Amino acid sequence: MISYKTPRKLVASRLSSFLYDLERIFKNHPHHQKNVVLWLDKTKKMDIAGMLVLYKFMDHTMRCNYFYNPHTNIEGSYIEQCLCEFGFKELINSIMNEDSKVIDKKYSALRLREEGTFIISPQVLSRSTQNTKDNLSDKHIKSIEKYYNYDKKVIQMIYYCFSEMQLNFWEHAIGDERSIIVAKGNKVGIDIACADMGAGIISTLSKIDEFKNSPPESIIRAAFNKEVTSKEHDDNHMGCGLWIVNETVSRSGGEMHVYSEGWYYCNKNRQINVYRTGYWKGTIIFIHLPTDKPTEMSDLLKIDTSLFKN
Repeated sequence: MISYKTPRKLVASRLSSFLYDLERIFKNHPHHQKNVVLWLDKTKKMDIAGMLVLYKFMDHTMRCNYFYNPHTNIEGSYIEQCLCEFGFKELINSIMNEDSKVIDKKYSALRLREEGTFIISPQVLSRSTQNTKDNLSDKHIKSIEKYYNYDKKVIQMIYYCFSEMQLNFWEHAIGDERSIIVAKGNKVGIDIACADMGAGIISTLSKIDEFKNSPPESIIRAAFNKEVTSKEHDDNHMGCGLWIVNETVSRSGGEMHVYSEGWYYCNKNRQINVYRTGYWKGTIIFIHLPTDKPTEMSDLLKIDTSLFKN
């Protein structure tokens, strides 16, 4: 029997142990592997980052035919409760049943939910004309505005960070399918998370001249500096998206956790740390933004005019 086990805490700051367990699939690329079990019963805490990692793992292994009729003990588990609460249960069920048509239908059917104490906004990430950056404004932003009592600074902070994380996906996760960005908020803060299996940060930036001979740790640190971009010959691309998201997190007193290709970048309490971790093919991004002292992009640009290029 081949086992994969979710940890007791499947949350943004504690993903490393699960990623070390999952990296076997990226190294070995199994085909129709038999007697595979995904144990979910140990997990007693899960946030939206953990949920997206679990979803992408299950979807990716099904899509690539890595396992043959894998077994999971999701019924009655804490994880099942979370999936129901977040509105992802039917999507996960369709993956376990390996029905691609139903998966696509349930994937497209994800909807904003308000559950009294929190609001959760899942946004399908697709390059089709039906799923563009405007969808956040058209379908979700009005509900988010109402939930946060039309506080202009809070709304702009949320919208900008959400949009920049979407943009990062569209620019780098080439070939990735059925990814989702999720925002989950309450009255004191909001979490935003995205997980993809496209091109990771290190492999993307290592292609440009500035980083061709740089070690991975240096690249992952540099990715959050201003004016760092993989589009080195594009004069219209400032390369400040991840930097501004990171600065917004720092100034608002929030957190940022990023996992990509065996490295983990953590910005917490305005302290930056980088660690080795289990390999994940693409990129996982999670941010927490407190809403009591929101930071707008205009606040950053007022003190850093170097972002504007002639």
